[in-house]
Amino acid sequence: MKVYYVYPGRFSPPTKGHFELVKSAAKSLPHVYVVCSTNPLKQDIFSTEESKELWRSYDLPKNVTLTTFEEMGKLGINRKKIVMVRGLRSYEDFQEEKIVMKLNKEQYGVDKFIYFFSTCGFEGISATKVRTMMQNLELEGLKEFVSPGVISALIEKRLNLKNIFLVVGRPGSGKSTFLNMLKEGRDDIVHINTDGFNKELKPLLKAHFGEEDLIKVALEREEELKQVIGIPWINLLKQSLLNVPANSHVFVEIAYGLQPDKPMYNFVGGKVLYLGCDSVNENAKRVNGRNTEHMLPFIRRIPGWSESKKIAKAENLMIRKIVTSGDLEKTREVAKRFADELE
Repeated sequence: MKVYYVYPGRFSPPTKGHFELVKSAAKSLPHVYVVCSTNPLKQDIFSTEESKELWRSYDLPKNVTLTTFEEMGKLGINRKKIVMVRGLRSYEDFQEEKIVMKLNKEQYGVDKFIYFFSTCGFEGISATKVRTMMQNLELEGLKEFVSPGVISALIEKRLNLKNIFLVVGRPGSGKSTFLNMLKEGRDDIVHINTDGFNKELKPLLKAHFGEEDLIKVALEREEELKQVIGIPWINLLKQSLLNVPANSHVFVEIAYGLQPDKPMYNFVGGKVLYLGCDSVNENAKRVNGRNTEHMLPFIRRIPGWSESKKIAKAENLMIRKIVTSGDLEKTREVAKRFADELE
């Protein structure tokens, strides 16, 4: 007799704790159905379809199927063939399961259960806690609990935004030029240029590094620099996001956003826009032409398109490439087409 191993839940949103449980179940069971459902007594921030889509931001095993309660119901499965997959985080969870088992048997006719204990380090993760952190935009904490794609979706919900994009690319790639063109004639497009944070951070940098060459510090003592400005930088990003009008498309420009040792995609990287040309020499030429030669050493440090694609794939990020040519009118046409695509 075929058995259906079903892991149901609201998953609003799906967390790393949920993901670890699914991975454990998939290792032990032939196939697992993750079933996104709703609770009429509770107000979910994500619909079942949205929760289902957010699950795709995790690297799910091949023997896992994402579905919804409604879709599962259409299959006409005999409930005697269903084994419900459940997770246990603590002894308190075990006590609550007695009630869950009773309700599922009475309401749905499901009386078979299989339990998996939470992986060490994930016991304290819950969707409720994530939703609370979302209200305060606790970006640093959220990255420990959910995927980058889920964080972006949470920010969009919390601030009532249409989209939030992480914009990356090497120096001389024309990021600011493109984004300024994108905004032409549009009140609903907001460009957050994080380079502008440097002005706010200047007193902090001066207090710690004095008159040292900050470019040299960034190249040779990157970890120390991150220790000094990391949290203040995140706070500036948070404040910038809070100032964005509702119903906006937000583009957060962080040139090094996909750099492995500076994974800023953890905060706003669910959707990535890569801007640039395919030539390092062309980047260098543009940098020299702008009299910003001090940026030359960073060209090879910041991931190019090939590496950016690999990072995005490994982290389950959506990524899109836009080539910026030296022809401003062509770039404006590309920006106009992209703006027209925005929902």
